[in-house]
Amino acid sequence: MAEQTNGYNWSGRYGNILQTLTVVGVALSAIYAGVIMPLHEQLRDLQTSIGSTAATDTQNLEKMGDFTIAQLDKKLSKDEHAEFKLRTDKSVENLQQEIASGRSDVAFLRDNQVTRAEHVTHWDQIKESIMEMRKQIDDLRKDFGGQYTVSEKLKDMQDQLNQMRDLHQAATAPAAMQKEQKP
Repeated sequence: MAEQTNGYNWSGRYGNILQTLTVVGVALSAIYAGVIMPLHEQLRDLQTSIGSTAATDTQNLEKMGDFTIAQLDKKLSKDEHAEFKLRTDKSVENLQQEIASGRSDVAFLRDNQVTRAEHVTHWDQIKESIMEMRKQIDDLRKDFGGQYTVSEKLKDMQDQLNQMRDLHQAATAPAAMQKEQKP
C-alpha cells in the first residue's frame, strides 16, 4: 500500500525517479566506458607519440640546422666572392689583351707576307739577269782579244760582278728581313 500524503503518491514517484536515475547513470557509465575511456587512451597515446615525434623532430631540426650551417660555411662570403670576381676579371682581361695582340701579329704577318707568285716573278727576273750576264760574258770572251786590253776587260768584268752582287743582295734583303722579324 502506497503511502499518500496530501493525495500524492511519493513512493511510486520516488521509485520512478530512482529508476530513471539508475538508467541514466548506467547509460552515462556505458558512454564513459565505451566512448570516453577509449578517447582518453587515444589522447594519451597521441600525447606520447606527439612527445616522441616532437623530440625526434627537434633532433632532426638540430641535425638539419647543423648541416645547413656546415653548407653555409662552405659558401663564399661576399668579400671572398668580390675578391674572386676581381681576380677572374683581371685574368679574363689579360687573356683578351693576349688575344688582341695575337690578332694584331697575325694581321701584321698577313700584310707583310710575300706571296709565292711574287717570289716566282723575282726568281725569274734573277734568272733572266744571270742569263744576260752569261751572254755578256760569252760575248766578252769572243771579243776579248779585239778592242780591250786584259786589265780593262778584268776591270769591266769586276764592275759587272759587283752589279750582280748588288742585284742579288737587293733581291735577298727582303727575305732576310722577314726571317729576322719572325723569331
